[in-house]
Amino acid sequence: MQPYSRVVMISALAVAVNACTHTMNVRNLNQYVKHANSPRKLIVSLEDGSRGSEQKYFSFVHEALATHPDVSRVMMAGEAQPDAVPDVVVKVTPQAKYNGSGWNYLITFPGFALFAHAWNGYVYSADLVTEVEVSTPGSPEVARSNITTTYNMRHCDFERGAWTSSGWYTPGWGGLNLIIGFFMVNYDEDSTPAFQKEIRSAYGQFIANSIIETASARLEARGSSTGEPAICATFDPWGREFRLGCG
Repeated sequence: MQPYSRVVMISALAVAVNACTHTMNVRNLNQYVKHANSPRKLIVSLEDGSRGSEQKYFSFVHEALATHPDVSRVMMAGEAQPDAVPDVVVKVTPQAKYNGSGWNYLITFPGFALFAHAWNGYVYSADLVTEVEVSTPGSPEVARSNITTTYNMRHCDFERGAWTSSGWYTPGWGGLNLIIGFFMVNYDEDSTPAFQKEIRSAYGQFIANSIIETASARLEARGSSTGEPAICATFDPWGREFRLGCG
């Protein structure tokens, strides 16, 4: 084989393999939508309860709260800001679980012959359980809720696309994919960054609006029961804490 022919063949193969990928598609992204309003702009003290890679999801919530039209300021728990008295204290603890699917075996074999991994993508899902705790300064009562969002996604990155496409250029008429298929059933961790990028705004806004909804209800209930403004507090610079009471 002439050198230029080899180059052409390799280039064509690389293009073919690269074409056998599927960009991240979260099919039910619009399923989790919520809009909440507060009677006044809130100052939120926010605590991060996440660990490891799940801190990414906390950052999405933080970002959404900071840009919410009914939030005037978000400060991290423990920050001393004498000029800002928090209306609510919020702790957010997201936990993520990722799942593969048995359909992925069929997508690998015999689906490779129809390039199913390219036009359909591999089937994955992600279960995000976000624990939210909302309280008001000085009150022992804490409103706790677990918000579950399950996302259905389709994705195939370059590596999986290359392995699946190998059925076209390896001996055995694609028989190798009978074995490769078992490795494709599980979730591909390489899909996580693309998934997080895709849900960043939708997930963050959904959780943020859930927080605003809960916080507003608590403040309204507290205000109506006492007949006083929901929050009246002063900052103690020596104790570095907020104390309820006016005057």
